[in-house]
Amino acid sequence: MNKKLRTTMFYIGLFAFIVLACFQSNCADYDIFARLLQGQAFWDLGNILHHDIFSYTPTHTWFDHEWGASVVFYKIFKLFGPVGLLWLKALMVFGIFFFTIQALKIRGVKFSTPYNFLFYFFAYHAASQSGFENVIRCQLFTYLFFSVWLYLLERIRKNQEYYLLVTFIPMMLFWSNIHGGCAAGFGLLVLYSLGEALNKKPFKQYLFTLFGCALVTFANPWGFGYVKFLVMATTMPRILIQEWQPTFAAVNTHSFLAFKVFFIITLLLVLIRLFMKLKSIKNIDFTKAIVLITMTFLSLKYTRHQPFFVLSVIVFLYDDFYNLLGILTSKIIPSLKLQQNLTVIKEILIFIIVAFATIGFFATNKPQIVINNISYPIKAIEFIRKNNLNGNLLVDFQHGSYAAYKLYPSNLIAMDGRYEEVYYDYMLPLFNNFFMQVGENPNMLIETFRPDIIVVAKKFEAEKYLAKDKSYIKAFSDENFSVFVDKKLRKNNYELPTNDIMYYNKTLFDSDLKFSKVKPTKRNKTM
Repeated sequence: MNKKLRTTMFYIGLFAFIVLACFQSNCADYDIFARLLQGQAFWDLGNILHHDIFSYTPTHTWFDHEWGASVVFYKIFKLFGPVGLLWLKALMVFGIFFFTIQALKIRGVKFSTPYNFLFYFFAYHAASQSGFENVIRCQLFTYLFFSVWLYLLERIRKNQEYYLLVTFIPMMLFWSNIHGGCAAGFGLLVLYSLGEALNKKPFKQYLFTLFGCALVTFANPWGFGYVKFLVMATTMPRILIQEWQPTFAAVNTHSFLAFKVFFIITLLLVLIRLFMKLKSIKNIDFTKAIVLITMTFLSLKYTRHQPFFVLSVIVFLYDDFYNLLGILTSKIIPSLKLQQNLTVIKEILIFIIVAFATIGFFATNKPQIVINNISYPIKAIEFIRKNNLNGNLLVDFQHGSYAAYKLYPSNLIAMDGRYEEVYYDYMLPLFNNFFMQVGENPNMLIETFRPDIIVVAKKFEAEKYLAKDKSYIKAFSDENFSVFVDKKLRKNNYELPTNDIMYYNKTLFDSDLKFSKVKPTKRNKTM
């Protein structure tokens, strides 16, 4: 089999696998609804929302660090429907791996080819739970830019093509307005300038680029205030948010297993390679070392950063892995020709398996974004809608965007996943204390910002508390969620929601909201 055919088969197989994986990971993300609302506001009004209109609790200026992604998501949604978001995700994930592979090729592969499918298969799963698990999230733009910048930075330092650094400035203009993860780009420039300085190679060009990129971040809908917010958001602690917990924290004991295995194998690989190269340690590539050490630290500190580590390992340690694997393989199968024939057979089998799996999936499944009654209070929200229970609504902040998407403007929410973008710092602890019924005054949330309606998961202690609170009446309950209403909203008869999950999947994105026809009012209380 010639090289061109093998390369073509690899990319087709990789794309088919990523499409298959992305279309199977099709559960609606909690934040997608807020993104669609912001995107719809842009296309309906010709401008983004600078202030929150969905909440009845106090809010500050809405510094939306994902506003650009919202505009893209909603446009794709309107043009191609919900399935368009799945295709967008698949194309972006493929782009992430494509540019990472190009960066690897720039570095050179001595001990194998850059097209070993199984390595990327395991790398995908190592990064998927924190990066690609749900339908689509705005951070995909950051992972894509990160892979593009890795490719360009390796190309620049390997081929001395420093003129390419000019392209980083317009890319940063786009990156900083589409997702706040643009901090990763600044980080890469700092790491490369430091590494190349230690390598005694030209490094000032990276610093000039860093300065230019910093300047263009001021070109945004909020000006200096947005830059100030990005700095705050990048450094703020998020101790109550699971995706910002350490990878090996107790709360993640049974999570991110694929990444943990990948991480441990990588650590063993580095230790073995260091032992083998002990005599040539003076020839260390400081840029490579600094990037890997930094990404290791970040991935251990925050699960959200695991994909950065995985992508860096592909670029910088892929060849080391296959060097070791080649040493082991040569002892088991001494014949080089037999090794090459087995490799070709393996590649053909993988291509056939992936092709048939992808064709089989699309032949037997209707691609769609789905929702379930375990992760979402779908029946509770439908109950509120069908019975016209208008008023201020309290739901767990993860479900706030979904509730706003379905019920605004009839119901205003207390809070949603835009906790740092819209709400004051004290709101998230108040939410946690109420739903978990912990702290000195766990009910300060409903005492200060009394809601008319409360949707609460039965797993939370707040459900037991509300069942005893005589000022609220339990109006509806299913297997996982309960709806409590203020006594003044009590009705003699309620229309119950359907139990048909197909109905909720079919109507998942149904909304009659037109921002141009709504002039919302908002009551903000202060503490």
